[in-house]
Amino acid sequence: MNKKLVGIIIGMLILTTIAPIAVSALKIDRIRDNSPPDAPDITLPEKVRRGRLFNVTVVTTDPDGDDVYYRHKSNSCTSSWFGPFPSGANYTFKLSIIGVPGIYPIGVQAKDINEAESEWAYADINLPRNRAITSPFLSFLQNNFYFLYLLWNLIGI
Repeated sequence: MNKKLVGIIIGMLILTTIAPIAVSALKIDRIRDNSPPDAPDITLPEKVRRGRLFNVTVVTTDPDGDDVYYRHKSNSCTSSWFGPFPSGANYTFKLSIIGVPGIYPIGVQAKDINEAESEWAYADINLPRNRAITSPFLSFLQNNFYFLYLLWNLIGI
């Protein structure tokens, strides 16, 4: 009876040792055969206003048909991974830019469920300058500061 029990215990130890190694080997083979997703396509709105939220839509496909995660970066800040999403499905996130007028790049990267990462894809957002209110009277006051100072003293401000 003791010999049977010892044999069962040894068999269980061997099985519990070999099974995880075999499963890991299968995972490694699957990951080796895995292709990374294509670089994402980025869709941006035509007009963006400073400090206002706008939608950014991205989509990519994975050659193996794996589900994908996305992350984005702007202003040197990189987000966490979001997902998983089916390969070929759109993912939309909101973004806001607060800064001086200019061109701001937005980067998006995808990875599949087997950790294969795509190249970064970039698109530029143009943050236009605010329209200035101009009138001949305001231009005159800006160019003739002393007249403005005299006007303030006469009014008593």
